[in-house]
Amino acid sequence: MAVGAVAGGIGGVGKTMVSQLEFSKDHTVFVLSRTVPENQAPGTARVIKVDYNDTTSLTRCLEENKVEAVVSTINLQDEAASNAQLRLIEAADASKTTTKRFIPSEFAFANSPDGVEDEPSVRFAMESVDALRRSNLQFTRSANGFFMDYWGLPHIPSNLWTYTWAIDIANKRAAIPGTGDDLLSLTYSVDVAKFVVRMLESSDKWSETSILSGFDLTFHQLLAIAERIQGCKFDVKYDSLEALEKNEATLLQVGYGGGGWASEDEAKQMASLFGKMTISGTFRLPDDNRINDKFSGWVTPNDG
Repeated sequence: MAVGAVAGGIGGVGKTMVSQLEFSKDHTVFVLSRTVPENQAPGTARVIKVDYNDTTSLTRCLEENKVEAVVSTINLQDEAASNAQLRLIEAADASKTTTKRFIPSEFAFANSPDGVEDEPSVRFAMESVDALRRSNLQFTRSANGFFMDYWGLPHIPSNLWTYTWAIDIANKRAAIPGTGDDLLSLTYSVDVAKFVVRMLESSDKWSETSILSGFDLTFHQLLAIAERIQGCKFDVKYDSLEALEKNEATLLQVGYGGGGWASEDEAKQMASLFGKMTISGTFRLPDDNRINDKFSGWVTPNDG
């Protein structure tokens, strides 16, 4: 039975990873977190309080719990979060007797994005990739495009926060980046977690990037689906690349980032980044070497 640790396992993506690892019954799973809930439910993954500023204690934690693989779901939203993941990579690499594998927090693009290399979240992700390349750890970047959950909430099971971008189904409106004809890849968070479980179970050597996509479609195609569901035409506008380069994306969501966690400027910056990545093709994952075909018996919507 493999032993895995999910860093940031209390957050949305992390909870999904933990639940699928627990469901598989073939893993002992721990959650690494800066904070520990007062009351942990019986039968759930044990939450271990860690100090991401102390690499030595992180290494000791991994060794004492015999952690073989680390899945990071730390939200790389700022320098502190990025440094936490970098120290976790360092600690895992120092854990010579136990930890051998690492999946960094990324869950987005497969290649280094063109034109947005200096965006903080992109830079943080690539710094971790560089650190992993220098380490002795076997690692893979999970590339799944954009989480499709955001257009299904609150009507589908999901641990992700509500976030409205490009198409607001509930309010029958859209602010589409570019022409609306750029392809992007969308994947359900639960499917991503299931594939992570499969990767951890596989004894095959990991490739540097593991590509998974549930759907490849354009915003015009997604808009047509939304309009069919709602039975009416939406109020649609388009954000040009020029506007997005100035961080002037149209915001659809009241409260901006959802739950008030982002200011208006931060929300515009995020939506503009996503728009630029759509137009540049960054969110359109390569067709070659997708792991959709690797595991028999698994069918995603793209496969029919």
